[in-house]
Amino acid sequence: MKRFVHVVDACKRRAGICWVRASAHRRWCRRWWLSGWLPLALAVASGVPGPDNGPDGLGMLVAGTWDEAALERVRAFVQRNTSVKVRVRPSLELEPLAPLDALNDLLALERDPADAAWVVLYAGDQDFEPHTVYDYETRVAVVNLPVVATDVAETELRRVEKLTIRSFGLLLDVPLVPNPHSALWTYRTMEELDFMGRNFDPPSLIRFQQNAADKGIPLIENHPFLLHRE
Repeated sequence: MKRFVHVVDACKRRAGICWVRASAHRRWCRRWWLSGWLPLALAVASGVPGPDNGPDGLGMLVAGTWDEAALERVRAFVQRNTSVKVRVRPSLELEPLAPLDALNDLLALERDPADAAWVVLYAGDQDFEPHTVYDYETRVAVVNLPVVATDVAETELRRVEKLTIRSFGLLLDVPLVPNPHSALWTYRTMEELDFMGRNFDPPSLIRFQQNAADKGIPLIENHPFLLHRE
């Protein structure tokens, strides 16, 4: 099996974890058959109850400890650039686990029904390669904060903003694009991550908002980034 130096994204399937080389958007699978997963110690306060008629926004949370001001900046960035409400859910407390156990437990989190998708900002110390991991069945993504960390705070925050909005786009079925000015660009290296755009290109934004509307998620009215029209 071919091994890549730069592993960018990964998507979890029922049988294991499928690594994605985003530059070609092709998948090579490494499968681990787990005889049993250690439980992740979670301390999660109950969030806002979901509405009876389905989700009304998106959710973010931190697994571990991360700066609250940075978290609020990322949340506000995604909401401002998508015209969809984004709320922060209570953080998760982590216990030491093998990397795959931690990932599988995070991806299997039960979302609050008010949220159409969750992005978990992983701030633990388990060692795994991908910048982001997705489970399209649970609609949960994990952004790997340690692997994109850098001594330059602004660069690090921009990376997290890009990967978070990108993750929400993929979880709402917006495909990757060849446009380097979009956060959905098929990048493959850290240098390309720093180079690519921070938000969606206009066609991707329209598709994101259309998909959100199709799921019953209200779009923020009179918003400068609201491109979708009924």
